[in-house]
Amino acid sequence: MKKNDNVAHNLRATTEKRIADMVEVAWAKKKAEMGFVEINCEQPHQTNEQKLKQKVDELQSEKLMASKLPPSPHMMDPVAAKEIENRVKSEMQQVLDEKLNSAKKEMAEKLAAQKRKETKAIAAAEAEAANKVARANKQVVKAEAAAAQSAREASRTQDDAKVPKLKEGWGMVHERLGEPLQ
Repeated sequence: MKKNDNVAHNLRATTEKRIADMVEVAWAKKKAEMGFVEINCEQPHQTNEQKLKQKVDELQSEKLMASKLPPSPHMMDPVAAKEIENRVKSEMQQVLDEKLNSAKKEMAEKLAAQKRKETKAIAAAEAEAANKVARANKQVVKAEAAAAQSAREASRTQDDAKVPKLKEGWGMVHERLGEPLQ
């Protein structure tokens, strides 16, 4: 029976503690929602100046407590930290410079290839234009020669039309001189 009483007592104690914790949490939430302010019962009527002075005193005591603590094992020597920082910065700068140089080289190669391609295209276009001009000049020369030939033929036909045809024999001389034939 004593054993059962102890178990029951322990169970009641843990249940009461759990209920008290739940009430404490719920009360803290409700107090924050309602905007209740805690009042110091030892000095219920403090002025703002006194409250600020008390807050300063608390902060100074926290600061002194922090200075009394041993230094953190994670803290590094400032000189070593600065040296590591400088080393990392220089390595990062080198990597960045290498990437920048490779990007510049790639860009220069692309531009050179594009320039070669465009130069070839321009040269081909110029050659084609020169061929067209040469063919056009040949056609102009042929057309001028044909025009001159047709002009000569036209003038010959006009001359032939003006000159009367001569008769055969001695009469053609007389006819040509404008003398009548006898």
